[in-house]
Amino acid sequence: MSCSNSKSPANITKSKILNDCYLKCNYNYNYGNSSCKATNKNTYLSLSYEHTPNSNQAVFNNNKMIIEDVKIFKPSLHTYDGIKADAEIIISHRGSPNPLLVCIPIISGTTYNDGTDILEYIINECSAKIPNVNESTVVNINNYNLDKIVPKKPFYSYLGNIPYDTLCAQSDYVVFETINGIQLSTETLNKLGNMISSSGIESASGTTLFYNSKGPNSNSSDEDIYIDCKPVDENGEILISENKTASSNSDSMNFSLDIDDIMDSIFFKILIGLIVALIIYKLGKYLLTMFSSPSKPSVSANDVSSVATDTKGGFIKKMKFKGKN
Repeated sequence: MSCSNSKSPANITKSKILNDCYLKCNYNYNYGNSSCKATNKNTYLSLSYEHTPNSNQAVFNNNKMIIEDVKIFKPSLHTYDGIKADAEIIISHRGSPNPLLVCIPIISGTTYNDGTDILEYIINECSAKIPNVNESTVVNINNYNLDKIVPKKPFYSYLGNIPYDTLCAQSDYVVFETINGIQLSTETLNKLGNMISSSGIESASGTTLFYNSKGPNSNSSDEDIYIDCKPVDENGEILISENKTASSNSDSMNFSLDIDDIMDSIFFKILIGLIVALIIYKLGKYLLTMFSSPSKPSVSANDVSSVATDTKGGFIKKMKFKGKN
């Protein structure tokens, strides 16, 4: 099924990008290891994922999220420039104000990584143990960790509905491109196709997309974040510059960052050290001169009784002072 008038699943294409969002669609995660129970749901393979109570597995736009489950569809629900990918993994999160769906395309290929190894092992196990609808199995896997599956690459984001939910609940989406998707062998994809059937869910047209060029975990702080979106063309280039206030703030920030860089440089620290050393040297020299200079006694004419002089050298040889009675 799909929701009427829904804008999801979207057709992922650069021509539909409205803004390049840096922090509005900021996505950070730290999922950790989990056990895995798999269930054949006919149109998708459902995988469980654990979470620690009162912990946050993901943060989207400063909203804390925990995982609901993981679904694998074949073919993908989203289209990419109008074409469905071989399969798609969708990570469902619970959170407020909206749930979050993180969607990663799966394509046929031979570029393997940790994510490839994990998914191929799970699909091969499920193919052998739960080939029929509603069958379940516990997958004996030690490295089931979504941190190794979610790409740290740029992604698209939009607000839509959950097409396989009977209530068509509203949800935020994070969708990665096929170029950054997970590659599985043709054999593994065929095994997946033998277990589940197509969902029949068609993509929606005209969905407005946002683009995060930095990718996930670019800002791992839990502090408040602000929104900074810039209009871009179909190639992702910024169309208009920010207003003068924003430009001024940006210049001020850049100047502040330049000053910080200068103050942190080794040359600045050496210069400060030389200046301090010079000040200490001058001050020490002045104090040494002041304390080592002899004081000149004040002599009253009434106190002098006699003065003997050396007529050869012309120097004063001896002075006798008459003390007061």
